[in-house]
Amino acid sequence: MRSALTRACPRAESLERRTLLSFNPISVDPLDKSFGGGDGVVSHPDAGQDVAPAATALQPDGKIVAVGTRVTLDLGDVVVARYNADGTVDTTFGDGGRVVTDFDHGDDSAWDVVVTADGKIAVLGHSSTPTGPAYVVARYNSDGSLDATFDGDGKVIRANTPTFPSALAAAPGGKLVMAGPMVGISTGVVRLNATARRMRASASAARSLTTSPPAS
Repeated sequence: MRSALTRACPRAESLERRTLLSFNPISVDPLDKSFGGGDGVVSHPDAGQDVAPAATALQPDGKIVAVGTRVTLDLGDVVVARYNADGTVDTTFGDGGRVVTDFDHGDDSAWDVVVTADGKIAVLGHSSTPTGPAYVVARYNSDGSLDATFDGDGKVIRANTPTFPSALAAAPGGKLVMAGPMVGISTGVVRLNATARRMRASASAARSLTTSPPAS
């Protein structure tokens, strides 16, 4: 059975193509014809499969990192794809331009992605692991391999925590800051250091930064 956390990630039909749009109220066709195959559209490396896109990030060199959730046999995995600045698939990244990551055989979904100052890629997601609902973080090297300096295997799983972050940001020194719903109808902030250990000061900050709606 799919968890409430993973159900919150929108599913989509088998998406054959991904489109990058720019808003221009004057132009009839807002597509950037210099992107992709001359029509402003690029194909996802997992085209034809049930993939729900979640977020994108730009690298300083103009390459585009896209993350989403790929569903197979009713279980989701996190998929990361990278494109060159012109929209072509970056085949130097992972396996043919994409990487698929599983967290403890759970039902995983991607939520956000950032590129850190040292060029590494961090992805935030949720998972229904055997030990309970969890937020998960993976960090990849620039070639798509998991970064073994990040918690030993490139992946962090935090199950049964009061906070389930849904937004991710890069902080100085390789730290990662996440925010999202917290038990008690409030907002929690969590910070991981560069090696993926949760910082003690941040745990206190998360408690002090939680906000609740005003009483009616």
